[in-house]
Amino acid sequence: MRKYHEEKNKDKNRKREILLRILFLLVFVLLGTQIILSNAISSSGDRLLMLDQKHQQLLSQNEQISKQISYLTSLTTLENRAKYLGFMKSGSVIYLQNTVNVAMKEVE
Repeated sequence: MRKYHEEKNKDKNRKREILLRILFLLVFVLLGTQIILSNAISSSGDRLLMLDQKHQQLLSQNEQISKQISYLTSLTTLENRAKYLGFMKSGSVIYLQNTVNVAMKEVE
């Protein structure tokens, strides 16, 4: 009977040992997974920050370009540029009567 109890205790001890090994293995796997996920989240946060900074930079450039377009297409700027290039305001408009066809090929 004593041998039976000893064998039963040995079986219980083996089961405990296996259970403890599985438990330790599970703990190490979970810790490793947590480290990997923390690293991934951290690096994706850095990427997100860089993308946000790039977005803000592009918005700023877009605003500057819009202001520049507004300035360059304003009537005052266009008028000053035309004066600089030698254009003048016309005093009156003359309309020509279209009596002669110019640059028309004669059909024979």
